Amino acid sequence: MSWTDEQLTDMFGDDPVGKLAFLTGCYKHSINNSPYDGWIISDDNLRKFAELIVKECIDQISVNHDPNSDWDWEVSRGHAIAIIKEHFGVE
Repeated sequence: MSWTDEQLTDMFGDDPVGKLAFLTGCYKHSINNSPYDGWIISDDNLRKFAELIVKECIDQISVNHDPNSDWDWEVSRGHAIAIIKEHFGVE
């Protein structure tokens, strides 16, 4: 089954990691009457998940990079890192 961005947003809100985990075949699991939950993921799906994260990072840099600006690696690198951290909610 193919999922639309709207369906994924309805299910996961603005959680890009949850969306990517779901798209690679990971399943959310919670233990009854327990505060613990997590993702069930096979080795193959873990590799697919990592590949999707890398592709998502590249997309974020591509979308947010102005090709008409002068390329200053140090400034651009810092900006790219900030974009990726913000997109994935990493501090």
